[in-house]
Amino acid sequence: MTNGPREEGDSDDPIRAADATIDALAEGRAAVVRDAYEVASRAHAGRRKESDDRPELEHALAVGRLLHETAFDDEVVAAALLHDTVEDAGLPIAELRERFGPAVADLVATMTEPEALEPFEARKTAHRERLLGAGREAQAIFVADKVVNAAQLRAAIATQGEEAVAGRTSKPLERKVEHYEAALEMLETVAADLPLLPRLRTELRLLREERT
Repeated sequence: MTNGPREEGDSDDPIRAADATIDALAEGRAAVVRDAYEVASRAHAGRRKESDDRPELEHALAVGRLLHETAFDDEVVAAALLHDTVEDAGLPIAELRERFGPAVADLVATMTEPEALEPFEARKTAHRERLLGAGREAQAIFVADKVVNAAQLRAAIATQGEEAVAGRTSKPLERKVEHYEAALEMLETVAADLPLLPRLRTELRLLREERT
Protein backbone atom coordinates (compact mmCIF):
# COMPACT_ATOMS: atom_id res chain seq x y z
CA MET A 1 0.00 0.00 0.00
CA THR A 2 2.00 2.94 -1.27
CA ASN A 3 1.30 6.56 -2.00
CA GLY A 4 -1.29 6.74 0.79
CA PRO A 5 -1.48 7.96 4.36
CA ARG A 6 0.01 4.75 5.69
CA GLU A 7 3.77 5.22 5.97
CA GLU A 8 4.27 1.86 7.65
CA GLY A 9 3.00 0.16 4.45
CA ASP A 10 6.56 -0.38 3.22
CA SER A 11 7.09 -3.03 5.88
CA ASP A 12 6.90 -6.70 4.85
CA ASP A 13 5.65 -7.58 8.33
CA PRO A 14 2.13 -6.19 8.84
CA ILE A 15 1.97 -7.25 12.49
CA ARG A 16 5.24 -5.52 13.37
CA ALA A 17 4.18 -2.46 11.42
CA ALA A 18 0.83 -2.35 13.23
CA ASP A 19 2.47 -2.69 16.62
CA ALA A 20 4.89 0.13 15.81
CA THR A 21 2.07 2.34 14.64
CA ILE A 22 -0.09 1.83 17.71
CA ASP A 23 2.91 2.47 19.96
CA ALA A 24 3.36 5.87 18.34
CA LEU A 25 -0.36 6.60 18.16
CA ALA A 26 -1.13 5.65 21.78
CA GLU A 27 1.82 7.52 23.30
CA GLY A 28 0.49 10.18 25.64
CA ARG A 29 -3.11 9.11 25.13
CA ALA A 30 -5.57 7.37 27.45
CA ALA A 31 -5.64 3.58 27.74
CA VAL A 32 -8.86 3.48 25.70
CA VAL A 33 -6.82 3.95 22.51
CA ARG A 34 -4.63 0.89 23.01
CA ASP A 35 -7.65 -1.06 24.27
CA ALA A 36 -9.50 -0.18 21.06
CA TYR A 37 -6.53 -1.34 19.01
CA GLU A 38 -6.48 -4.69 20.81
CA VAL A 39 -10.18 -5.22 20.16
CA ALA A 40 -9.82 -4.17 16.52
CA SER A 41 -6.81 -6.42 15.98
CA ARG A 42 -8.77 -9.45 17.21
CA ALA A 43 -11.91 -8.52 15.25
CA HIS A 44 -10.01 -8.01 11.99
CA ALA A 45 -7.59 -10.95 12.41
CA GLY A 46 -7.12 -12.76 9.10
CA ARG A 47 -9.41 -10.37 7.22
CA ARG A 48 -8.28 -8.35 4.21
CA LYS A 49 -9.64 -5.30 2.38
CA GLU A 50 -10.99 -6.16 -1.05
CA SER A 51 -9.69 -2.94 -2.58
CA ASP A 52 -5.99 -3.68 -2.08
CA ASP A 53 -5.91 -7.15 -0.45
CA ARG A 54 -4.10 -5.74 2.58
CA PRO A 55 -5.04 -6.56 6.19
CA GLU A 56 -8.15 -4.73 7.41
CA LEU A 57 -6.28 -3.72 10.55
CA GLU A 58 -3.94 -1.54 8.49
CA HIS A 59 -6.92 0.44 7.26
CA ALA A 60 -8.24 0.92 10.81
CA LEU A 61 -4.82 2.10 11.98
CA ALA A 62 -4.50 4.55 9.10
CA VAL A 63 -7.90 6.05 9.91
CA GLY A 64 -7.06 6.24 13.60
CA ARG A 65 -3.77 7.94 12.86
CA LEU A 66 -5.44 10.65 10.80
CA LEU A 67 -7.73 11.47 13.72
CA HIS A 68 -4.72 11.44 16.05
CA GLU A 69 -2.75 13.78 13.78
CA THR A 70 -5.66 16.23 13.59
CA ALA A 71 -5.84 16.39 17.41
CA PHE A 72 -9.18 14.73 18.04
CA ASP A 73 -9.67 13.33 21.52
CA ASP A 74 -9.00 9.81 22.79
CA GLU A 75 -12.55 8.53 22.35
CA VAL A 76 -12.64 9.70 18.72
CA VAL A 77 -9.32 8.00 17.97
CA ALA A 78 -10.58 4.85 19.68
CA ALA A 79 -13.79 4.92 17.64
CA ALA A 80 -11.74 5.41 14.48
CA LEU A 81 -9.75 2.27 15.27
CA LEU A 82 -13.00 0.39 15.84
CA HIS A 83 -15.06 1.93 13.03
CA ASP A 84 -15.28 -1.21 10.86
CA THR A 85 -15.50 -3.83 13.60
CA VAL A 86 -19.30 -4.02 13.49
CA GLU A 87 -19.92 -3.64 9.76
CA ASP A 88 -17.02 -5.74 8.45
CA ALA A 89 -16.10 -8.05 11.32
CA GLY A 90 -19.53 -8.61 12.90
CA LEU A 91 -18.70 -7.43 16.41
CA PRO A 92 -21.90 -6.67 18.36
CA ILE A 93 -22.38 -2.97 19.01
CA ALA A 94 -23.59 -3.91 22.50
CA GLU A 95 -20.17 -5.38 23.23
CA LEU A 96 -18.49 -2.12 22.28
CA ARG A 97 -20.97 -0.15 24.34
CA GLU A 98 -20.28 -2.26 27.41
CA ARG A 99 -16.51 -2.09 27.03
CA PHE A 100 -15.99 1.47 25.80
CA GLY A 101 -19.11 3.36 26.82
CA PRO A 102 -21.77 5.18 24.82
CA ALA A 103 -19.58 7.88 23.25
CA VAL A 104 -17.29 5.44 21.42
CA ALA A 105 -20.09 2.98 20.64
CA ASP A 106 -22.34 5.69 19.22
CA LEU A 107 -19.57 6.88 16.90
CA VAL A 108 -18.98 3.32 15.67
CA ALA A 109 -22.73 2.83 15.21
CA THR A 110 -22.87 5.99 13.10
CA MET A 111 -20.06 4.65 10.93
CA THR A 112 -21.90 1.35 10.41
CA GLU A 113 -23.99 1.24 7.26
CA PRO A 114 -27.63 0.04 7.32
CA GLU A 115 -26.89 -3.48 6.09
CA ALA A 116 -30.45 -4.41 5.09
CA LEU A 117 -30.78 -1.51 2.67
CA GLU A 118 -30.21 -2.27 -1.01
CA PRO A 119 -29.13 -1.48 -3.65
CA PHE A 120 -25.62 -0.19 -3.04
CA GLU A 121 -26.43 3.38 -4.05
CA ALA A 122 -29.42 3.58 -1.69
CA ARG A 123 -27.37 2.25 1.22
CA LYS A 124 -24.56 4.72 0.63
CA THR A 125 -27.00 7.62 0.25
CA ALA A 126 -28.71 6.69 3.52
CA HIS A 127 -25.36 6.53 5.27
CA ARG A 128 -24.31 9.94 3.99
CA GLU A 129 -27.63 11.40 5.10
CA ARG A 130 -27.13 9.95 8.57
CA LEU A 131 -23.81 11.76 8.77
CA LEU A 132 -25.46 15.11 8.06
CA GLY A 133 -26.72 15.40 11.62
CA ALA A 134 -24.21 13.16 13.34
CA GLY A 135 -21.86 15.86 14.61
CA ARG A 136 -18.31 16.91 13.91
CA GLU A 137 -16.58 13.91 15.48
CA ALA A 138 -18.49 11.31 13.46
CA GLN A 139 -18.04 13.39 10.32
CA ALA A 140 -14.30 13.56 10.94
CA ILE A 141 -14.05 9.76 11.20
CA PHE A 142 -16.14 9.44 8.04
CA VAL A 143 -13.84 11.80 6.12
CA ALA A 144 -10.71 10.05 7.41
CA ASP A 145 -12.15 6.71 6.31
CA LYS A 146 -12.74 8.06 2.81
CA VAL A 147 -9.25 9.59 2.64
CA VAL A 148 -7.72 6.22 3.45
CA ASN A 149 -10.08 4.31 1.14
CA ALA A 150 -9.26 6.58 -1.79
CA ALA A 151 -5.52 6.43 -1.11
CA GLN A 152 -5.53 2.64 -0.77
CA LEU A 153 -7.60 2.21 -3.92
CA ARG A 154 -5.29 4.53 -5.85
CA ALA A 155 -2.20 2.67 -4.65
CA ALA A 156 -3.71 -0.70 -5.54
CA ILE A 157 -4.56 0.48 -9.06
CA ALA A 158 -1.06 1.89 -9.49
CA THR A 159 0.65 -1.34 -8.44
CA GLN A 160 -1.80 -4.02 -9.56
CA GLY A 161 -3.75 -2.43 -12.40
CA GLU A 162 -7.39 -1.38 -12.41
CA GLU A 163 -8.59 -4.60 -14.03
CA ALA A 164 -7.15 -6.71 -11.22
CA VAL A 165 -8.60 -4.45 -8.54
CA ALA A 166 -12.01 -4.29 -10.20
CA GLY A 167 -12.07 -8.07 -10.46
CA ARG A 168 -11.61 -8.36 -6.72
CA THR A 169 -14.16 -5.81 -5.55
CA SER A 170 -17.81 -6.66 -4.99
CA LYS A 171 -19.09 -3.34 -6.38
CA PRO A 172 -18.03 -1.39 -9.49
CA LEU A 173 -15.13 0.94 -8.79
CA GLU A 174 -16.97 3.86 -10.36
CA ARG A 175 -19.82 3.49 -7.82
CA LYS A 176 -17.29 3.59 -4.98
CA VAL A 177 -15.61 6.69 -6.32
CA GLU A 178 -18.95 8.40 -6.86
CA HIS A 179 -19.80 7.71 -3.21
CA TYR A 180 -16.52 9.26 -2.05
CA GLU A 181 -17.14 12.32 -4.22
CA ALA A 182 -20.72 12.69 -3.01
CA ALA A 183 -19.48 12.51 0.58
CA LEU A 184 -16.93 15.25 -0.12
CA GLU A 185 -19.54 17.49 -1.73
CA MET A 186 -21.98 16.99 1.15
CA LEU A 187 -19.46 17.69 3.89
CA GLU A 188 -17.98 20.72 2.14
CA THR A 189 -21.50 22.14 2.34
CA VAL A 190 -22.30 21.35 5.99
CA ALA A 191 -18.86 21.04 7.65
CA ALA A 192 -16.41 22.92 5.48
CA ASP A 193 -13.94 23.42 8.33
CA LEU A 194 -13.24 19.73 8.88
CA PRO A 195 -9.44 19.50 8.71
CA LEU A 196 -9.24 16.47 6.41
CA LEU A 197 -11.58 17.68 3.66
CA PRO A 198 -8.79 19.24 1.56
CA ARG A 199 -6.87 16.00 1.81
CA LEU A 200 -9.90 14.04 0.61
CA ARG A 201 -10.30 16.37 -2.35
CA THR A 202 -6.63 15.84 -3.23
CA GLU A 203 -6.85 12.05 -2.90
CA LEU A 204 -9.91 11.92 -5.15
CA ARG A 205 -8.19 14.06 -7.77
CA LEU A 206 -5.16 11.79 -7.69
CA LEU A 207 -7.38 8.72 -7.89
CA ARG A 208 -9.14 10.07 -10.97
CA GLU A 209 -5.78 10.83 -12.56
CA GLU A 210 -4.52 7.32 -11.79
CA ARG A 211 -7.55 5.83 -13.50
CA THR A 212 -7.18 7.84 -16.72
